[in-house]
Amino acid sequence: MLAEIIGTPAMLEQTAEEATELAFACMKLARYLRGENKVYGKTREELYSNLVEELADIEVCKQELFVDNVINEYHVLDQVKCKYNRMKERLEER
Repeated sequence: MLAEIIGTPAMLEQTAEEATELAFACMKLARYLRGENKVYGKTREELYSNLVEELADIEVCKQELFVDNVINEYHVLDQVKCKYNRMKERLEER
């Protein structure tokens, strides 16, 4: 797969880069939805499309890290459950 071609360190760097791009896409769409600091020349659909694209890039990287045995898919799923439950509990406490 991709990690075999570019190597694990480069795959980790690619994942970090894509995570940064995802963060920016989230922030831009959030500002747009709040009506704050409009993103010049971008429609809601374009911003949404960019978010979807960046999420897809992250999914590719995640799958590559699984295939390359950098991370274990089951450990990640366990963490997802724990984090979801913790977030839910914190919100319910409010």
